[in-house]
Amino acid sequence: MQAIADATGRPVEVSRVAEGAALGAAFLGRLAAGLESSIADAARWASTDRIVEPSADWAGPTKERYRRFLALSGSKLA
Repeated sequence: MQAIADATGRPVEVSRVAEGAALGAAFLGRLAAGLESSIADAARWASTDRIVEPSADWAGPTKERYRRFLALSGSKLA
């Protein structure tokens, strides 16, 4: 998570559960089955344990690479 925070220059909220991807997939399954009304309802399933802040020591060196990645991937985040 620290590497993601450093590369993006943004804080990263860390899921309280190790199986966060599985929990998200389960929620999407419920949404597809009509058991949830909106993706916004996912907020009640999500809980974070901590927030990882970007490190100034690494944010600078990774900034150009991240910008280049966004440009090459066609991301709208650039």
